[in-house]
Amino acid sequence: MTRKKITMYGTQEQKDRIEERADECGVSVSEYCLEAVEQRIARELQQKRMSDLGIEDQINDITQKLNTRATRVFGGSTEQEQLYGIALWELLGDEFSKEARKESMESASERLDKGVEKLKNKRSEAQ
Repeated sequence: MTRKKITMYGTQEQKDRIEERADECGVSVSEYCLEAVEQRIARELQQKRMSDLGIEDQINDITQKLNTRATRVFGGSTEQEQLYGIALWELLGDEFSKEARKESMESASERLDKGVEKLKNKRSEAQ
């Protein structure tokens, strides 16, 4: 395939930043910029497909349901903490056996109490 010239304009700061990043990645400025453009196009196409299929609405619905359940289970945590907790649990679910996860849940309260006690002790010592 024959390559064609594409011209871009930006500030000196942008040029320097692009050159620096390209160098760090071990590619030419042209390769770096083309890859960045291709990634953007891929993201936009993915978002369009998700929108066309209504997946975005489904994801939002699932997120809302998970947040509601997490609030009931975890109490007054912030939404962000709940999402981190769910994401972490999902990641750990793939890494640890069912028995290991069960054991972790059974001892979680005790470990949490010990951690809170340690924090209280550190605060007392600092004061």
